[in-house]
Amino acid sequence: MSPIGSRGTLVVVALLAGCGGGGGGDGGGCPPGSVLTVFPTSARVTAGDPAVELGAGVTAGTADVHWRLAGPGTLDRTVGVPVRYTPPASVATLTTATVTASVGALTAGATITIAPAILLLAGYVITTGGAPIEGAPVRAGASTATTDAAGAVSLDGVS
Repeated sequence: MSPIGSRGTLVVVALLAGCGGGGGGDGGGCPPGSVLTVFPTSARVTAGDPAVELGAGVTAGTADVHWRLAGPGTLDRTVGVPVRYTPPASVATLTTATVTASVGALTAGATITIAPAILLLAGYVITTGGAPIEGAPVRAGASTATTDAAGAVSLDGVS
């Protein structure tokens, strides 16, 4: 079964194996040599998509994972697993957010690439009396078009 959701977002649910107590290694209570892993390490979403779930694991013990977000979007929590990253409703250009997990002194992260939503914009340009306007220029962002004899216009690839 593919981990890719119906809208192309990656969904991963995980249980945590973290660090608690222990040998005072680099993980602030994690045994020496412990490694923190975040999964997935990257995901690509479109602005307005549903949340992406991220998991984390440490090679020994149990402890809470603390999460931090740098960039647009939101996290549903700052402690625990899994964490759900929700992309912003809109972005003007391809944007990234970094979600970082930490357990003691151990850190690991995931990069989320957020693409602008691409839409087909369609409509009519009419006078105040309701008559169609032919040849009217219409622009949305970098997309441009001209209305037809019925005043109809469509712009593909509008973000």
